[in-house]
Amino acid sequence: NPVVGWSEGARPFTTGFIKRWNGSTWEMAAEPLPDLSSDPRLALNSLDEPVVLFSACTYYDHIIHNTRCGAADVYVKHWNSQSRVWEQLGNALDRTLNSYSQPGSIALDSFGQPVVSWQEDSRIYVKRWNATEGMWVDLGEAINPNSVDTYYSTNVMILDSRGNPVIVWNEPYVVRDSSQVYVKRWNEQSLSWESFGSVDTPLNIEVADYATRPSLALDSSDYPVVSWYEESRSTKKKKKIQVKRW
Repeated sequence: NPVVGWSEGARPFTTGFIKRWNGSTWEMAAEPLPDLSSDPRLALNSLDEPVVLFSACTYYDHIIHNTRCGAADVYVKHWNSQSRVWEQLGNALDRTLNSYSQPGSIALDSFGQPVVSWQEDSRIYVKRWNATEGMWVDLGEAINPNSVDTYYSTNVMILDSRGNPVIVWNEPYVVRDSSQVYVKRWNEQSLSWESFGSVDTPLNIEVADYATRPSLALDSSDYPVVSWYEESRSTKKKKKIQVKRW
């Protein structure tokens, strides 16, 4: 049965919810997440308990008639169905607390331990939970090659058959109104992020096009298949969904 997570409310005064379909109706699968929480990303462990990656606003200000979140940190919590409480895994994931962070993706490895991605300011990071040490472990440095301070980039991450994350994302290009799609895999032996093909070469059909909304799947050999939406800069009416396989 499906389990879904979402946040509702007027930002930044949002709350995260998790519901499960029981065959005839939707019921709460866990207590609501803390106040000021938003954008939950959901995975289920072997007991069908939710493990959630989400952001929590740590500072908000008032601008005329608008209230906005000025800083947000990212957390992971696990719903303990026996004690019926949310249990937080470690501290906030952020490299710098009270920056502006947004959740990306969460996946559980074969041991049920989460691997998560998030965007912090203009950079994308990945961490793995080490249950033995009770701490988050960085998987390298920021994965995105450009350091343009601009809008939020979409990132989607899944784990291959060996538990190594593969991640696809889009980020701004140096040309105005352009965006590029990239994909990388974590190499556990070299402890580094590796590109498929030439280093930091985007998947775009045209480098200067506006490419966004990437999606990712792995075939039976753990090779990525990526789709994305691409809009031509030369003719704004030319919009296509592109798909590539490695």
